[in-house]
Amino acid sequence: MNGKKPTAVASPAPLQFTPDERPTGETADQQTRQTEMPRTGLVRLKQILAPTGPLPLSKSTFWAKVKTGEFPQPVRLGGTTAWRAEEIWELINKRNPPTKTKR
Repeated sequence: MNGKKPTAVASPAPLQFTPDERPTGETADQQTRQTEMPRTGLVRLKQILAPTGPLPLSKSTFWAKVKTGEFPQPVRLGGTTAWRAEEIWELINKRNPPTKTKR
């Protein structure tokens, strides 16, 4: 290096679609399914919190509740933080118990 600061790299141009190639409703539906939270395994925070996840909380509220022990502790995987999906679903079910209907 010759002592000069690196220059910023331009961001790529937005994707352009021809009328035939525009995403269909099916493509959008597939994307929605990919962001749904699984029932088992490990999940990331973006899969847990709204708008894609089932918990309508902010990150700061979620982390505050983890710190107090109200929410499950995360699992660290190298530089990644995840939670057990089963524990998150159990938490959701405790917070939103099924309603009983009168017959």
